[in-house]
Amino acid sequence: MNIKILEKAEKLVKPEYEKLKCWAHAWPHISRVNDNAKKLARIVEEDPIICGIAAYCHDLGRVIEQETRGKQTELGKIDHYLDSIEPTVEVLKKLRIKGHDFNSIVEAVSVHSNKLYYGHNKIAKVLRDSDKKDSFGPWGTLRCIKHHFNSDFVKTEEIMENINNPEKIKELADKTVEAIKNIDVIREKYLGVLKFVLEWVDDKMLDLKESYSFLESDYLYTKQSRDFLLS
Repeated sequence: MNIKILEKAEKLVKPEYEKLKCWAHAWPHISRVNDNAKKLARIVEEDPIICGIAAYCHDLGRVIEQETRGKQTELGKIDHYLDSIEPTVEVLKKLRIKGHDFNSIVEAVSVHSNKLYYGHNKIAKVLRDSDKKDSFGPWGTLRCIKHHFNSDFVKTEEIMENINNPEKIKELADKTVEAIKNIDVIREKYLGVLKFVLEWVDDKMLDLKESYSFLESDYLYTKQSRDFLLS
């Protein structure tokens, strides 16, 4: 499928994600999941364009959630996937995607936040693991903190200005973890978040065997953060 359709998809969805007040699920997250999905798709010999479109659509329900029910922060909350289905269908119609590709993307979006997936749709597997990857590593640390505490422990402007600067993002994540260690209530809650995230790897819950090496370095950072908070 031509790369231009992915560019058109971006133009359709980006304005929606820019409505979100919480950056943890806004365009920075979507853009990174799209990059993850295209990279992982090539590793497992799946169509990177279709996987990229699924990534672009997967959290459209967050916009509806914000407009109708407000921000939900419960660990493992999955209501937004239902709200993502209808806008995904509308985007795919505008892109004139039909048949198997249409059905694969819709299913991928509809199951992307389920704890486990027992289907055979590789598009769904790529999306699910690509989405999980964005909760690991230094960037994932900053995202999880923003999502679960609705605040940043460093300047938000610095995070946004350095999205494409891995060294700076690590520095900001390190500062965040150090700050959390000294606040008992927040540390305990965040340890619960880390347990939830780390079990995706520790309990072999990823959907593709290739995903374990794909996110290994980010997993190790998150695991080390947990160990630091427990020390």
